[in-house]
Amino acid sequence: MHSRRTIGEDFFGEECANLDREAVQLCKIQLDHQVLELGFGPGIGIEAACQLVKGLGHRNGVIAVGPQVKGKVYGVDFSDEMVIAATKRVKKDIDDGKVELINGDVTDLSCFASNTFDRVFHCNCYYFWPDMDTITSELHRVEKLNSRTNKALEGPRPFSIW
Repeated sequence: MHSRRTIGEDFFGEECANLDREAVQLCKIQLDHQVLELGFGPGIGIEAACQLVKGLGHRNGVIAVGPQVKGKVYGVDFSDEMVIAATKRVKKDIDDGKVELINGDVTDLSCFASNTFDRVFHCNCYYFWPDMDTITSELHRVEKLNSRTNKALEGPRPFSIW
């Protein structure tokens, strides 16, 4: 018997999953960080980032866990199907208030206040963005001073810009 897979699951294979995880590691996410992923797809990067804001997955061990940890991960994706897939993947973290997923357009980040995010990342999605000037302006607005932004593209290794 074959299991039913979605288009997203077929498209986002292990190579894309590894790219997402490496992009998250390059972000150097800390427990108190507010993190944004644009175009989160099936939620692999969201899940990996959430593990870090919860204090899990840090190479030097767990620093703190529980409600006192203030970090949170947000995601914006245009695809209904990807929002559904990612919601299933991180349901417990959504219920615990550690993740918020938004079905929306990256050209309009008005749901976020200025100077909100310590870390922003996206993987293999900028070429779908219709208006790079508007998106760049919005990202600049929602990022905190000294924030870190990672843009991961398929290739030999993701790269980091800050």
